[in-house]
Amino acid sequence: MNNKTLYNYQIIVSGLLEERANRYFEGYKLILKPSGETQIECYAIDQSGLHGVLNRIRDLGLELRSLQQLEPQNNENLQTK
Repeated sequence: MNNKTLYNYQIIVSGLLEERANRYFEGYKLILKPSGETQIECYAIDQSGLHGVLNRIRDLGLELRSLQQLEPQNNENLQTK
């Protein structure tokens, strides 16, 4: 049985992501904020998944404004990306 701890993250980057950038964050919730920032909500990912998202942010040349870990989930039925 795999009892991996999965986490939820809220990531904010500078700028409003255009539609063409959405494909890099498929499966995550993107919220365009009036402040000119984009909030990326990542649910049920492990450390490897988090690093993948951060690598995409870097590769797209986006400025990371904040990263917040939300409450963890222990759920064997969820799969990581």
